[in-house]
Amino acid sequence: MAEDFTINVDFAVLRREDGSPRTLLAWGDRVRVLDRTATKIEVEVTDFKEQPDGSIQPVAASGFLKRKLRVDGADRQVALPEDDVRILQVAFVDVQQGDGALGQTPSGKLITIDGGENQLFARFLAGRLRGTSAAARRPIDAMVVTHGDADHFAGLSKIRESETEEALPLTSACSFTPSGCSTTGW
Repeated sequence: MAEDFTINVDFAVLRREDGSPRTLLAWGDRVRVLDRTATKIEVEVTDFKEQPDGSIQPVAASGFLKRKLRVDGADRQVALPEDDVRILQVAFVDVQQGDGALGQTPSGKLITIDGGENQLFARFLAGRLRGTSAAARRPIDAMVVTHGDADHFAGLSKIRESETEEALPLTSACSFTPSGCSTTGW
């Protein structure tokens, strides 16, 4: 049975069956463990393939990791169950007029910072927060807008609109603006 694990070392090389490198994984990356031996772990990761129309689609890719690596003179498990690796994660996305950011705290709270003025940030969130559905919404605990220019907040309306759509089923608990926190919506 496959289990969700998280990379527990700074960097780990994911290798193909022939031993050649497939990709480099970093601390906090999620993997699905398919099989384990005494020395290696077979995992599945999400890769992204460019389509003829220029869009990027997630695809499953598998490979092998060493089970342990020597770090600072001690053997360390390369991957551990997700609940055993608590990290602050921050992902940045180019939204054309700057960057938007998604932060996830070690306890799982989601925070967005800015969101551009188009649908790019909403698309990024849809890819990053896979597994949501109309029945299984993922709350965004805070939305931070660094200042009131449209190129920092207009794209966040796409997220708000998604609260009634299945494409990106998220909810927002609180939005932060330079004038304070609004819990009443948009």
